[in-house]
Amino acid sequence: MMNEAEITAEVERFKEQFKELRKKGGTIGNMGRVIFVFEVQTKGSIDSLILNLLKSLNNSSVQGVVAVSDINQLEKIQKYASDVKDLKDKLRYWDYEEVLKVHESLEFINESINNLGLVPQGF
Repeated sequence: MMNEAEITAEVERFKEQFKELRKKGGTIGNMGRVIFVFEVQTKGSIDSLILNLLKSLNNSSVQGVVAVSDINQLEKIQKYASDVKDLKDKLRYWDYEEVLKVHESLEFINESINNLGLVPQGF
């Protein structure tokens, strides 16, 4: 089990990675750009998190919003968001431990694909 300092360090690392993803956006086949907003919450104001997510939904290109945190925080966020009409059916919840597992898997996949030499450098 990770201690609070380790969790905070991991969350900060993911915040930076999510910022990079936001800058780049994502493209899937002919669907065009896929934009999701991730809010990472360690502690602090859930009001602020909710407000940021609501603001992001004003952008018509945003296709989804996700709160990332530990199970305890996610339960608090879910309870609070259930009272917010414009958010309650749109917000998804992602446990940071699952994010870590997905990240490790994606790193492995990316490394495997790169080792095969199927994708030209700089692509």
